[in-house]
Amino acid sequence: MTPAVYDAALQIRKKLLSAASAILELLEKDLVYSEGTISDGTNTKKITIQEVIDKMNVREIVAAGARNENPKGYMINSFGAQFAEVEVDTETGRVTVLKIVAAHDIGRVINRKLLENQFHGGIMQGLSYALLEERIMDEYTGKVLTTNLHSYKMPTVMDYPEIEVITVGESDNMISAVGAKGIGEPAIIPTAGAIANAIFNATGLRMKSLPITPDKILNEIYKL
Repeated sequence: MTPAVYDAALQIRKKLLSAASAILELLEKDLVYSEGTISDGTNTKKITIQEVIDKMNVREIVAAGARNENPKGYMINSFGAQFAEVEVDTETGRVTVLKIVAAHDIGRVINRKLLENQFHGGIMQGLSYALLEERIMDEYTGKVLTTNLHSYKMPTVMDYPEIEVITVGESDNMISAVGAKGIGEPAIIPTAGAIANAIFNATGLRMKSLPITPDKILNEIYKL
């Protein structure tokens, strides 16, 4: 979304510069925009954005921005690695995720707080996919039996592990004008694999179906 927002913002700026050019009686190419003020570069003639809008006498300024297509001849991918630390109770089969570390190449960081929120949300979706969410269907009727949050389990705040976010890489302007990559889905994808590998490291049990529920853990233990 950010490349489209950036494109729309550039169009709005051009409209404001055009209006300021008429107000200040200067060529548009000679105007400089900085921190909400348009000037001739020497501050001999200047005007604020608010003043330009007031003199334009309009209720709104509209622009439609778009994200350009990916560059031809280049592959645009996200890259990342995630690590999980778990505890497995071999008497009950319960798996507790203690910590997830996520390191991803996400290009330019535009808003660190929002970026970390995306990581946390994606990781918790991956954890839920790995350990809890299970769609059970009646094999005779095809009816879904897990139709509510009592039978279709999802994580709560009590299941939240420690999450460490590591950002790798720099702005990649081949991707877009803002040089940022998405992180919502990439944060989800490696989580289940990391948790399954951590369970294997802890118990020697290679779990091959999701979700990894306590009954599956106990069935594998009793096979040994």
